[in-house]
Amino acid sequence: MKTTSILTAVFAAGIAINAPAQSLTPTAGHSTTQLFQTAHGLTIGGIEADASGNIYYLLSDSTYPNPASTKLMRRSVGDGYSAETTLFDYGSSVYGSFVRLNAGKLYFGENSVGTIRTFDLSNSSVNPLATVGGNYDLDFGGGYGWLSVNPGYATFGAQNEVQKLNLSTGATSTVLTSSDYSGPLALDASGALYYGATMYGVGGNIFKYSASELSAGGLGLDAGHKYFENSGNAYFAYGDDSALYSTDFSNVIRNILGATPSSEQWATSSDYIGNLAEESGTVYTPVTNYSTNRSAVFALVPEPATASCLILGVGLLSFRRRR
Repeated sequence: MKTTSILTAVFAAGIAINAPAQSLTPTAGHSTTQLFQTAHGLTIGGIEADASGNIYYLLSDSTYPNPASTKLMRRSVGDGYSAETTLFDYGSSVYGSFVRLNAGKLYFGENSVGTIRTFDLSNSSVNPLATVGGNYDLDFGGGYGWLSVNPGYATFGAQNEVQKLNLSTGATSTVLTSSDYSGPLALDASGALYYGATMYGVGGNIFKYSASELSAGGLGLDAGHKYFENSGNAYFAYGDDSALYSTDFSNVIRNILGATPSSEQWATSSDYIGNLAEESGTVYTPVTNYSTNRSAVFALVPEPATASCLILGVGLLSFRRRR
């Protein structure tokens, strides 16, 4: 349904998609589509998708020795992702950490200085919310934001925290500490938090905490909260299809399933898989080739039996509907 309409809009716009230097290889039963790629020297940090399939992302210029500024960008499904619109310009080069959508606002952060800002989709206003050094990831639940933060990032310290973020005032309070580096997090519909320990400092594994435990605080990475055993985590996205999507340092995208979780591999890459976003069963991710300093954004979906074939001038591509 939605996946089909998004891809159809790409084709209807008549966009010629160049063969990418970046790659994302689906496992059996899944398919990938390159939506767009950046120019050489431009790479993507955080990424988010809305219900229509529009993509929001932080774009950085890696041109050495004088990189241009980092920008918050949008590409729209309506024109097949062909044109990019600047929503905010930092005015300098910073390291983008996340872009997340909540209640009509984009929350976007960078961890060069630590600023977190909001972009209101209804009126395009940009407002500062907080400055939190070492911010890495953000999700929402219970009327609050939940931040993964490494306060020791400036000295490469392994002292990560999950902080509760007041979305009105920007005030933060620590609810979880670990001897870990920056780990991803996500919240499900019940308000439970999933925290992914990295392989650095802790050794991996995914931990789960209930909404009431988050409210009480004082949490750590103890064995009683271990949800899934793995060797490290880079990025998460909890889907509205009740699935936890993850990527790790071996550049594999997985779906962690069920009350008794298991790992279903969806795609792999020889390049760097960045942040994850999910909407209506479609997983969006930027894949970056650092030898060319160029990113491509892919859509990744499961493949049922129904398929539609479309000719794109230079070849025949097959795409499947999710449902």
